[in-house]
Amino acid sequence: GDGGLQFSAAELRTARDEGLPISFVVWNNAGYREIAEAMAGAGTQVIGCDPSPLSLAPFAEACGLPFVSLLPDPGALRSTLQQPQTGPRLIELRAP
Repeated sequence: GDGGLQFSAAELRTARDEGLPISFVVWNNAGYREIAEAMAGAGTQVIGCDPSPLSLAPFAEACGLPFVSLLPDPGALRSTLQQPQTGPRLIELRAP
């Protein structure tokens, strides 16, 4: 997801440096939902799980990756994944 991606810039850059044809697909729900659900499930107050959203287009650009932003539509994702690529790319699926 978008929260975890913020810890992965080095991996994206390595894929770019090596020219690996990897599609990084990121579910962007503007938060740490998995952590929030675990906190709520444990009966803990949910705090710190709604950070200001990362703007993924400049993030992808900073990592040197082509970027596509899509609504969660299986057909659009399928079409994007079927497009040829010579290196890595970042695909964002925006939660409604």
